[in-house]
Amino acid sequence: MDKHYLTGEPIPIIKEYVFGMEVKPDFEVNIDNNIYPEHDEFRWVSIEEALELLKWEDNKEGFRKLNSLLI
Repeated sequence: MDKHYLTGEPIPIIKEYVFGMEVKPDFEVNIDNNIYPEHDEFRWVSIEEALELLKWEDNKEGFRKLNSLLI
């Protein structure tokens, strides 16, 4: 969409940020003391599964770009 569906006003471009890091295979994640309530679970997945789990195309494109930097 390039215009707001109610107002007809242009929708500004929103930047999407993706962060990645390499971890050792035995790296442990503990989110028990997580201060950010939007993160309540985690799992390690392949890039293919991550793309299937993501809902928004902008998020998917960010992960594709990140993956292209890693390979």
